[in-house]
Amino acid sequence: MRYDIEHNYEWLATIDVRDEKLALEMCAEVNAFFSGSEERLKRASGNVIRAALYLYAPQLLNLCSYGEDIVSGMIGREEGFYPLDGSRGLYLRDLNSAFKGLDTFTVDKRK
Repeated sequence: MRYDIEHNYEWLATIDVRDEKLALEMCAEVNAFFSGSEERLKRASGNVIRAALYLYAPQLLNLCSYGEDIVSGMIGREEGFYPLDGSRGLYLRDLNSAFKGLDTFTVDKRK
């Protein structure tokens, strides 16, 4: 099973479910850790994996600023989250972003 997380058609993360039982347990923990768990579960039509991925989505998007190549090593370091390395059932398979890191910004002084 595979899930895609998309944002404004400019960013896409693909998550593989490698072990459904582990993934369901982990996602239930992640969803319950944060407030609004029942509302999030309702938004996800009762799918606890989708509910947890709603929480992972902004974290993944934010980490894109560091560069896509290091995101997988950094995800899950925040309290309440687990890594998406497959050890708990979910694996970050792919991350595609139009945002290519902090070196793509320009900063100019205004006169």
